[in-house]
Amino acid sequence: PEWYKPHLPKIVNRYIYSDVRELPYTDREFDWVVTHPPFGINLQPGGIQYFLTLLSEMLRVVKKGIIFSSPTNWKKEFVMRNITVTDLTGDVTKGKSKYPSCFLLIEK
Repeated sequence: PEWYKPHLPKIVNRYIYSDVRELPYTDREFDWVVTHPPFGINLQPGGIQYFLTLLSEMLRVVKKGIIFSSPTNWKKEFVMRNITVTDLTGDVTKGKSKYPSCFLLIEK
């Protein structure tokens, strides 16, 4: 759909490579972080712990929130940790994968 691949002018004129655990940006520098972390089938059970270590740094640099892809079973893991998430898509694999995933929103 058009909303997925909008025709936007190029706004990135440089790339910065860094470790997401130590982002080289000031607090609240961006409105949103939108990411598709490389979890996929390589993510071992318990991988949410690794994501949680990244979450605080991503939240530090945003004003509004984070939109990210996630295994669908992580929704309840976030809730158990008192992190409010909104499921934006439901299972994007439509049940055709043994690794169902969705896009979640964590607002500030």
